[in-house]
Amino acid sequence: MFFKSNISNFSKATLVLENGDIFPCLGIGSKGQVTGELCFNTAMTGYQEAISDPSYASQILMFTFPHIGITGVNNEDIECEKIHLNGVIFKYVTQDYSNWRGTDSLPRWLLSNKIIGITNINTRKLTIKLKEKGALKAGIYSYQKKNVNIPDLIKKIKSWNGIVN
Repeated sequence: MFFKSNISNFSKATLVLENGDIFPCLGIGSKGQVTGELCFNTAMTGYQEAISDPSYASQILMFTFPHIGITGVNNEDIECEKIHLNGVIFKYVTQDYSNWRGTDSLPRWLLSNKIIGITNINTRKLTIKLKEKGALKAGIYSYQKKNVNIPDLIKKIKSWNGIVN
């Protein structure tokens, strides 16, 4: 669970799936909009390597392990200097980290790399949905506005061409 100090640093956000499912959540990292193919990673460790892995290009990567960010980030665990994925999803992410190699928090690292992410969301429910339905297009909308036009967002998600190459 979040500490109150963590929540105050996150913005309101929404995850929208191409089938119309809507998940209110909290935004971390950069603010903005991103569309991609929703996929998941079940690893308990290695989140920095996964986020910087070029094989996740054009995807929104969801981590199924519930607590991410506790070891922070460092300069050794980067797979590629440019991050190719479109966004990230976590159930719970922390700004506090404790590791002798840690140099920064995961949320600050996402922000410095201009990556849009969300947290405070039921990743188990999303994983089951992907298991049952297969790959789904999704959009993350991390914003400060109060009104979001959901039908327009769904149209944008459905019109996304998908993964190329």
